[in-house]
Amino acid sequence: MKRSYLLVGIAGMAGVLMLVGGCEWSGGSNDSFNTSQGAGIQVNFSGVYSGNYPDGKAVETSSGSPITRLTLTEAGNEVNVIDNNGNKYKGNFGSPGLVFTPTTANPTIPAGAELMQAQINFEGKDGSSGHDVQFVGVIHVVTVSDIKSTTTSSGDNSSSSSSTVETQPTVTTQTHNDSTNTTLTITYTYPTYTLTEVIVTSDSTGQTISDTTTKTANSSQSTTQANTQTQTYSITEANSQYRLEGQWVEKGGNTSGVDALSPAGAGVVSTPIN
Repeated sequence: MKRSYLLVGIAGMAGVLMLVGGCEWSGGSNDSFNTSQGAGIQVNFSGVYSGNYPDGKAVETSSGSPITRLTLTEAGNEVNVIDNNGNKYKGNFGSPGLVFTPTTANPTIPAGAELMQAQINFEGKDGSSGHDVQFVGVIHVVTVSDIKSTTTSSGDNSSSSSSTVETQPTVTTQTHNDSTNTTLTITYTYPTYTLTEVIVTSDSTGQTISDTTTKTANSSQSTTQANTQTQTYSITEANSQYRLEGQWVEKGGNTSGVDALSPAGAGVVSTPIN
């Protein structure tokens, strides 16, 4: 399993290491984190990352005291880091992006799959060596057991219309008297049109003063609700782990690899079903 993770990490780092020299990172914002191009990702990369190198090292060849553990705390897209020697570092996460995309035909994410990844950078001073440190790398989310989805639906693909299939009209009447004349309004409602007859009668003579009929078309409004289905995957420490990989660059000192693992925190990935 370690070897398979290493191959994944080397492939993921190929693009990231090109950024060490001149990458500009944005400031922290609670709203700017947990977003991905169309993917519903909610994940927190906080955790205790234990070294994956021989002798339990997280930083392979640091100049100072061995670094075997990095504790990451995520706040928005900012990250605060403390190593096992008490040195503190601060930096940023990039937006996480899906690497493995489940399909309708194969909705289960298998064990050993790289589900998503996010770029990370931080800097600070390693007090044991006296060197300023810059780190740039990637956090991978790798499954350790199969993750099955739950499916939710919205909409029902149904159509509704305001028109009626009745062939006989619906008849309503309304009477109004102004102490001089009586106005009788009779409404005949058909499926596609309405007839309105207005009869005005004199109260004193009983004669019909006017009798008019108007015809208006009925608006038929038809609406269709699309049936949208979403697959949701829950990430837990039982089914996934985080892997931190990158380059540890000491100003005036060593340049070293970083490889550390942490149990995953709680997270959710939602993908639409086409």
